[in-house]
Amino acid sequence: MAQTTYKGFPITYTSYHQPKESDLGIQEHYIIEDVLMCGIDPYDLLGDDGMQELYEFINKELMEG
Repeated sequence: MAQTTYKGFPITYTSYHQPKESDLGIQEHYIIEDVLMCGIDPYDLLGDDGMQELYEFINKELMEG
């Protein structure tokens, strides 16, 4: 379980590295699961668009890591 801060809120999550697979057209990225914000599922707070933004934030942080 990893931790970060998103817009001032503590976030915990699990991530798995997905390497680039050129023959399938897959870019390198992280698969992010089990996301909790302040210990609760953030979907009800963020909705679809907010969750997408959160996943992009975490993925960017991991890629720069």
